[in-house]
Formats: sequence, C-alpha cells, structure tokens
Amino acid sequence: MAVELSPIAWTKDGSRYAFATWEREKELLRVYLGKPGDAKPEVVLERRGDVGHEVVNVLEPVFTPDDRTLVLGLDEGGFRQPYALDVATHAVRPLLSGDFESTNVLGFTPDSKTMFVTANKQDFASMNVFRVDMASGAMTALGEVGDYHRDAVVSYDGHELAANAGNWAARPELKLLNADKAAPARVLTASNDAAGWAAVDQLHPERFSYANRHGDMIQAYVFKPAGWQASDKRPAVVYTYGGPLNDRHIVELDSFQQTGYVFAMYMAVKHGYVMVAVDPRGHSNYGRKFSDANWENPGASQADDLEDLKAYMDAKLGVDPARVGLTGWSFGGYETQYTLYNKPDLFAAGIAGAGPTEWENYNSWYSGRTIGKVDRTKPVLRKYSLLPMARHLKKPLLLIHGMQDPNVLYQDTVNVYRELLASGKDALVDLYLDPDGVHALGGTVKPVGLHRKMEAFWLAHLGEVR
Repeated sequence: MAVELSPIAWTKDGSRYAFATWEREKELLRVYLGKPGDAKPEVVLERRGDVGHEVVNVLEPVFTPDDRTLVLGLDEGGFRQPYALDVATHAVRPLLSGDFESTNVLGFTPDSKTMFVTANKQDFASMNVFRVDMASGAMTALGEVGDYHRDAVVSYDGHELAANAGNWAARPELKLLNADKAAPARVLTASNDAAGWAAVDQLHPERFSYANRHGDMIQAYVFKPAGWQASDKRPAVVYTYGGPLNDRHIVELDSFQQTGYVFAMYMAVKHGYVMVAVDPRGHSNYGRKFSDANWENPGASQADDLEDLKAYMDAKLGVDPARVGLTGWSFGGYETQYTLYNKPDLFAAGIAGAGPTEWENYNSWYSGRTIGKVDRTKPVLRKYSLLPMARHLKKPLLLIHGMQDPNVLYQDTVNVYRELLASGKDALVDLYLDPDGVHALGGTVKPVGLHRKMEAFWLAHLGEVR
C-alpha cells in the first residue's frame, strides 16, 4: 500500500521531530511527533475521509523557534492554509481565515510571535508576502499589490525578506522587503535582458473573469490586438490546462509561459487574433471546490467551463463564433481532446500536446489525486480513457508529443491516434512528433519550430482576420 510522506521537521535543539503521512486508499492523514531514541513516534493528529486531495503536497510541518508550536498546512475550511498544533496539548487551531490559499510558510521572528507566509489573499492571480501575528491572525501585506512573489525567504532575525517579484508590466526582479514596512521594497537586481525583452514585449493582456453555469467566477486573460472592437468577428484561440499544479495555475500576473503568453501575444500582434488563457475548475490554488473538480470525472467540469467561456467570448470579445480554437499541454492536452470529443461542435479546431489519454499508464502520485483512488491491481482506470470518445471528433486536431517523454508516455498519443484513424478521422487528425523530445519537447523540435507549426495550423483552420 502506498504511503506518502511529508518532509521531516526538527526542533532547533534536535529534541523532537515531526512528519505527516497520507494513505490514499484508506483516506488517512496522520501527523506524528517523536523524540530521538523513542521506539516510535506518537500520532498527534489524525484525519479520515475527505481532507482535500492536494493537502499532502503542502503539509510541510515546521516548528516555531521556541519549539512550542508545530505549523502545518491543512484544508479544514475549503482552502489550504497554515494551522498551529500545540506541541504540549496537541490542540489544533487555524492561523489564518478567509477564502484564499496560503501554502508556503517562510519563517518566523526569533520570539515566535510573528510568522511570514505567501498568500493570494488580494488577488488569485498574484501571491504577496504577508506578516502574520501568531496570536490574532492579523495579516499585513509586505510586497506591492499586483506583484507575484516567488522563492521568498526571510532573514534569521525576521527583519527583512527577499523575493523575486514582478508582473506583466514590470518584469520580475529580486526585491528586498522590510518586515515592518518601515521602508519601500528595494530592487536588488536589474534585468540583463531588458533590451531583448523590450523588443518582444509588444502587447499586454487584460484580466477578466466570467461566471460559469454554477456561479463560480473563472479567471482568465485576453490579448486584444490593435484596432480591436467588441463588434469584430476575429479568429481566436483558447489556452487551457485545468489540472492540479500544487501551488500554481496559468493565470498569474508574472507568468510569461511560452505558448499561453508569448506565442499568444505574437498571434495577436502578427495576425490580429484574440488570444485567451483560462483557469477552469480543476486548478490548484483556488480552493478545494476547484481542485476537486476532476475527482472521479476528469475533464467534464473543465469542458463545461470552456463552453461557458466560449459563450462569453462570442458575446463580449469580438470573436467569430465559428473560428475559435482550443489548445493545451499535458493535462491541458487531455482537456483539449476531451472537449473536442465530447462537445465536438464547440471549437473549430484543437492542438493537444502530450496529453495523458489512458490513465493506467500514468503515475499514481498525480492520477491518485486527480481522478480518484488508484488500484493498480484492477483495470478500473479504463473508464477515464479518451479512446472510446475519439470517434466523436468532428473538427481538425493536431496531436503533439515527445517520443522520449518519461512523464506522459508517448504511447498514449499513439494509441489515441490509432483510434482516430480506425474511426475514419484520417482527414481531421495530424501528428507532430519530437523524436528526442521529453514532456516539454526540447529535443529536435525547438520552441520556434513548435510555434511555427502551431501558427500554420491555426492559420490553415481558423484563417486570417477578415
């Protein structure tokens, strides 16, 4: 039976240690405290049943400097946040409250009265650094609102923090933050690619959100080309993912993803396309309601959200309803295919990169927290396969995969390609392979070649601006 183990935390004096385990088949979460030399550690917290499928990845227990409190990430109220476990009494209490995610504890002041975390409290698309009063839970933002703070660390004395922080309009830089907000953030580095990026940075996206059929607010951004008007009938492409990403998602204010951002900007500037990136339900960092959306029904929630997005685009984003394409990579490649097979009239064409089409070929760590309990001794995962759905394809589809992919096996794409051919979809499906490529390619196929292929596909099937 598989048991997932958290990192092991030690007190400063080495007198105690702590760790957590998650037994997925039993739905059993346990936190242990132990002392060196003891026969076995003591179970100090136990949760059974639905504790949130992604909790184990962010649990990471850590002791406060006074060794009196163990802080660990839990999902007791629908969002992953730090909780305090009293080492003496084993009592557990929340340290934060609110509908936001805070999965990264950065450190504490030496007196253990203050904690530092990152959280998307102000905006789901950003991650700020916060000072937290351990007694009251009061939070003070230390970074600029609108900056996404990555790789943040706190000094040993608790006076300063450093983080790579920035956004679409101001490229990320290493910044020094004052823990008391006594001074403004100070930039410690200067971009060494400023001139090169300035030549590329031709257009910035606009954030937007829309309500899906259940009333959930779905986050997205759009590149609108020069001269855009709401009454236009432009070709458009949607970039999606829709699967768990631990503490990330696609719509982030400093994410310059090569397809969803840079290539999207290029298509908007060069060809006048409307280019959208979206975070449908299924993503991490939006709370348990979103991250659980795939559970025992992968693809369905995202397809519904994409259908609702398509209706929004048709009404508000100046697109031609008959010329909107869909694309995604990895789980996004799965989702692209799922949507084209199950809602075959919704999008005009699709590009699916490295999608897991048969879940029994995929690793238990990911699939076990994405689609449901995984029992490798029984062929229960076939019900999630895309192969039986493939015969419903009506629109052009480009399948892309690296033949050396150790993550999503190349055979997944070959198998669905075989099924498409057997279903008479020869004229609709095309296959683009990187003989030396891994999950993100990077072999014989270079990024510029990949995106030239994508560009040609979209122009052939969605056309130019009329």
